[in-house]
Amino acid sequence: MPSLVGSEMCIRDSIKITSYIMFQNIKNQSVICSSNFLITKPVFQKNKFDESLKKYGCEDVVFFDSIITRGHSIDYLDNPVIHDAKDDANTFIRKTEEAIENLITLIDEEKIIAKRYGVSKLYNQCKKLRLQNAIVLLFKLCRKGLIKNFNSSNPSIRLYDFYRLGYYALQKETNDA
Repeated sequence: MPSLVGSEMCIRDSIKITSYIMFQNIKNQSVICSSNFLITKPVFQKNKFDESLKKYGCEDVVFFDSIITRGHSIDYLDNPVIHDAKDDANTFIRKTEEAIENLITLIDEEKIIAKRYGVSKLYNQCKKLRLQNAIVLLFKLCRKGLIKNFNSSNPSIRLYDFYRLGYYALQKETNDA
């Protein structure tokens, strides 16, 4: 089977979030991004991006899951790409929310598996402990303060992680109501 190559480095200057996704073995990597990859034409023709997703985010998740499901290997090439988005913090948060909404939709439609993605996996663990309502309440109380932090000169990646979990839990509560 033809192998695929990919890597990504995202830099979000507005809230100084840097994530460098490196993978050598796809079984150890939960998410692959589509900012820099090579693919053969026949594989691409059989694995299209999901055009039903109208909001920002997760179309590459479905795309790479499809490729992996069909048995193609994905190899790492140490050739990072810098994605220097000029998004301000509020735009970045809006995109984060859209990506989470897409993620929930894809999980609900069984197009992807929840346990493969950090925020959904953590939410499910919290739900087993019956903490989801506390997370939603805390998120609602802290949301404005979190956004203020993201717009500051010293934003917290830990608070961003909580924002993602809180927004996920809020959307699940809203969808399940």
